Amino acid sequence: RDIAAVLEHQGITRLVLLNGHGGNDFKPLVRELWPEYDLLICILAWYAMGEDDMFVDKGDHAGEMETSLMQYLKPEWVLPLEKAGDGRTRAFKVQALREGWAWTQRDWKRATVDTGVGDPRPASPVKGREFFDRLAARIAGFLVELSAVDPDDLYE
Repeated sequence: RDIAAVLEHQGITRLVLLNGHGGNDFKPLVRELWPEYDLLICILAWYAMGEDDMFVDKGDHAGEMETSLMQYLKPEWVLPLEKAGDGRTRAFKVQALREGWAWTQRDWKRATVDTGVGDPRPASPVKGREFFDRLAARIAGFLVELSAVDPDDLYE
């Protein structure tokens, strides 16, 4: 609320929340703020942008996609891949949870061998740089398009 109020006071009409973690859900926040502030609030999830076709098994937690990106951006945070597991997970016993139309928090110690979900071993900093460049171009295009649209005229 503090950020929304300050932006609105300054005449800023758009707020973009860049979500970098699949476990976060900002939709309730946007729904709560929308009627109170004259702001176009958008959520952008880089990991869901569809730029991941270069990865065999992107995984969703320290798999090839995230590991490649981290090897490029913060290589000192990534252990040598020889120490990595294969990213196998244990499936839920409940069908709806397996299929993804029901959700519960994963117990990482029980659901995974080493908390990775997806095989990081094919990762590389070269893939990470290409992926980062794709994401940056896509995000920049979104921001340019968003800046040009009239927030009161969003629909065709």
